[in-house]
Order: sequence, then structure tokens, then C-alpha cells
Amino acid sequence: MERFINAKILELSRDYFLGDQVALEGLIRSSDEELKHQEFFRRIEKLVGHQMPDGYEFGADPDEVARAVLGASSWAVLALTLHIELFTQLHDLKSIDKDPELSELFRDVFLYHRKEESQHAIMDELEWLRIDAWMDDEGRDRAVDEFIQLVVAVDGILRSQAASDARYLRSTCGRTLTSDESTGVEAGGL
Repeated sequence: MERFINAKILELSRDYFLGDQVALEGLIRSSDEELKHQEFFRRIEKLVGHQMPDGYEFGADPDEVARAVLGASSWAVLALTLHIELFTQLHDLKSIDKDPELSELFRDVFLYHRKEESQHAIMDELEWLRIDAWMDDEGRDRAVDEFIQLVVAVDGILRSQAASDARYLRSTCGRTLTSDESTGVEAGGL
């Protein structure tokens, strides 16, 4: 889903081609790391896919998502990117890092991913603040509306994927699930 990030980073790097070479290098390195992460997760998906029963699928087309996101202003795209980087780190810390049943290799993979993501979040915030500095109030208001629309769209993608994952789990787990188990909602939860 993060395919749009590289396109935006490379677009922003143009502002530094003939200026701040340190900023240019930082953005290019960040872009390189994003490409590495995408390849890495494609490899994990392939390895896991060999162990999983047939039928699992990702619903969202990454290029389609990227095109839709990149239709928004740089301010909105950077706000979304920063928030994705931050919630990815929080998710890793709360669910992966502390799970004693996960393999050390799996935890290490996400530890190093999280470390690079924290650097990306710094770069995202610096660029977001740079873009914000030259915006007027009206432009910022439009950008905030675009950001909200992007968050709603991401929420829709995540909800759709969660429903697909629940259907897959129900069809492959080898037992009947209770309503709470199949939706991921704990008893007494939402």
C-alpha cells in the first residue's frame, strides 16, 4: 500500500537537485530504503504464501492506491505518509516486539524495519513542515480536507482487508469460530 511514498519522495527531491545536497541525499536514501522494504515484504509474502492454504488475497491494487493518493496535495500525502510511518512503528512495538511466541528472526526483521521507519518519519515531518511553511490558510484547509479523505480511504482499505482475512481464516482454520473470534472483537469490546 505504500507504493505512493517513493513517488512522492522522488518528486520532492527535485526541490534539492541544485541546492541542499544533504537533503537530496537523505531523500534518495529514504527512497532506496522504501524500495528495499517493498521488496522485503514481497519476499516475506512469497515465503509465507508457500506455507499457507490457498485462497489468501490482498484486495487493494498498489498502483491504483498510489495513483489515488498522489492525486492529493503534497501536504496531504506527507501527512498520510508520516502517520503511516508512526502507526507502523507503534503496531510493531505493541504487537510484534513483545510477542514471546514469535521467532527471534521475525522480531529482528521488524525491529530493523522499525528503526528505518523512524528515520523516514523524521524526513517526512521535515518535508511536511517545509511544505506547510509556504501554504496559506485556505490551501492548508483544503489540504486538511484531502488528508481526512485519504485517512477515510485507508480505513476503507483496511476494513476490506480485515473482512477478507476473517473470511480466509474461517475457511482455513479447521474449526468453527465464535462470532467474536471471526471478527477479531474480544468479548466486551466494541
